Amino acid sequence: YHVRKFVVRRRLLVASGALLLVLASFAIWRIWRAEQIAELRFNQLRQFAHAMVFDVSDSMEELPGSTIARKMLIERSLQYLRGLEMTGGENRDLKLELARTYIKIGTVQATGASSGLEDYAAGIQNLQHARSLLRDILLRSSSDEEAALALVDADIEAASVHARRGEMSEWRSLRTESTDLLNRVVTRHPENLSLRLRALKSVADTLDGEHNPAVALKAYQIVLDAAS
Repeated sequence: YHVRKFVVRRRLLVASGALLLVLASFAIWRIWRAEQIAELRFNQLRQFAHAMVFDVSDSMEELPGSTIARKMLIERSLQYLRGLEMTGGENRDLKLELARTYIKIGTVQATGASSGLEDYAAGIQNLQHARSLLRDILLRSSSDEEAALALVDADIEAASVHARRGEMSEWRSLRTESTDLLNRVVTRHPENLSLRLRALKSVADTLDGEHNPAVALKAYQIVLDAAS
């Protein structure tokens, strides 16, 4: 009764309020729709960049005379990655995927002498950028094991590049970090044999790289004993 009386006495006010409500609802729907379309395009671009690096580039590797095309592909992929990074904000999944892609590109660039793709400076820069993205993830969640294991991969690839150039101080620092990360993950999953073997082998590989064959041999035997 009171509502009906209010509506009768204030028809103009009620009509205006209803119109504003309709317009506001329409505006909210348009914003939601625009966000949906933007997210769809964003994911399509992310998938495209990933495919360019992991699928197309790899399939071109054995093609004769493909060096120039692969260089162009890598450069274009990097442009897409930078664009994604600028628009992705603090999206954890995107950062992880970007880091893995930067690891792939950096490794190809830094070790591509045989295919004519070698660019040591750019390769190291992209590997370091991947490590930076992964560190950001771990700063927000130190127990993020996917990010930790991806950082291990980045460290090992970067360490190998430094070792080939005789930069043993950098190699040693990266190997230490990768082993520490693996040991932390193993501590949380002591029952995971695969992770434990990987951590043990990391220690043995480091000793081998230190040119300490006797100690390295014992470390590799520990890996074999744990695997048996």
